[in-house]
Amino acid sequence: MRPYSATPKTPSTTKNTFYNNLWEQAAAEGITAVVASGDSGAAGCDNPDFRPATQGADVSGLASTPFNVAVGGTEFNENGNDSTYWSSTNEADQSSALEYIPEKVWNESCSDLSTCISPTLFASGGGASTLYAKPSSQAGPGVPADGRRDLPDVSLAAAAEHDGLLLCQDGSCLTNGQGQLYNAEVVWEPRPPRPASPPSWRWWFRMPTPGRGKPM
Repeated sequence: MRPYSATPKTPSTTKNTFYNNLWEQAAAEGITAVVASGDSGAAGCDNPDFRPATQGADVSGLASTPFNVAVGGTEFNENGNDSTYWSSTNEADQSSALEYIPEKVWNESCSDLSTCISPTLFASGGGASTLYAKPSSQAGPGVPADGRRDLPDVSLAAAAEHDGLLLCQDGSCLTNGQGQLYNAEVVWEPRPPRPASPPSWRWWFRMPTPGRGKPM
């Protein structure tokens, strides 16, 4: 898993070849390489901490080989109807979602200094690769017929400001006699978590597939 942006313009040809060969070798050995599609939106060569973008549109060179899974980011899109999707209290298992929550592309970029500390580009990376042609695996409804390797392949929640992340580690999340959390830290990072979606997909790949009893 690689959590940061690096585009064909950024790594050298040698590095691009290295990662292409590395992910190809992994695939040949049955290993799934899960790579973040980037944090700078369509401006994959720019540092997401700063805007405006100056390097033009491009995608991650690390994530765009034909042999890896590129994971993008989404964010919940309740559109002001929070009570439709969220309960005001948690169930015994700590869940509070009432039904499937609509999602949209993760985009927490900001240029309005009245709403953010500094201008940023933070958003899900994606677009067409300038380096790799479209692999045969990229076929089906909704896939652009552009002849290029398109990113991302899959996406999961990655927002930081819209949806906080509950981080439990080393016994940090404790419950009372009713099973309710009373010592839990909601992680509100000053920047998106670069992002949380790739390790989530990596965990899913390790889960047994129904009917097979083996990881995906």
